[in-house]
Amino acid sequence: MFRTLSTQVRCGCYYTIANDLKLSGNARRRHKQQNYLWVCTSDGTSSHIAVLSQHHQQAGNLRDVGSFDLVETQITAMEFVKGLDSVKKREEHNSLLGDLVWMGTDSRKILIYSAQNPEQEEQLGCSTVPGAVTRILYHFDVVYVALSNAIMLIYRRSYDGVWMLKDPQVVLLGESGLPVPSLLPINMNIYASCANRVYVLNALNGEIQKSFEVQHGANQQVNLMAHSGIGLWISLKN
Repeated sequence: MFRTLSTQVRCGCYYTIANDLKLSGNARRRHKQQNYLWVCTSDGTSSHIAVLSQHHQQAGNLRDVGSFDLVETQITAMEFVKGLDSVKKREEHNSLLGDLVWMGTDSRKILIYSAQNPEQEEQLGCSTVPGAVTRILYHFDVVYVALSNAIMLIYRRSYDGVWMLKDPQVVLLGESGLPVPSLLPINMNIYASCANRVYVLNALNGEIQKSFEVQHGANQQVNLMAHSGIGLWISLKN
């Protein structure tokens, strides 16, 4: 399922969605919700995506439902993006309006797959970005994509609910050109790290509200962040 010991787990995502509307009434009542786990492994050249399912009432029972390979593609980030509730009623979930899995690559691409029936391996969209993708975050129905060159892209929906893949908001974090390795949602804000600084952005309009420097030796770089209570926990690279 996850290939050989020479591969490395790179990223993944876990989500819960309503069961396929095309199921019969009895089947839908038995399993109203379905959990999916996507795991990406890499051998250094290509990526292997394994998809496992778990019925909502059967905790711990994971079942392999499909897998596919992305040849000569390095997936570096993955995120579940919830679809519009009105889409489920119109049975249009296999579109950019429905539940999606966004994946970023080190070759400056965003790949978008349907999350509703992942065993069908249906790619719904692809977009080129100006840097290697380091993180993807979905928050307040907005998708934040962090890149390797101090840039963060903010994707929103158009008036008809479709994601505007060709017209993201571009936010430059500092002038170092270093990667943005961590994104963290805290209430109405997005915390983004770049070099030895943490930037706090308004989650609704993407504007930088403030930033602060993490002073712990020379040339340190913030690597990961976590939120607990009123505290912000930060790890440094190396």
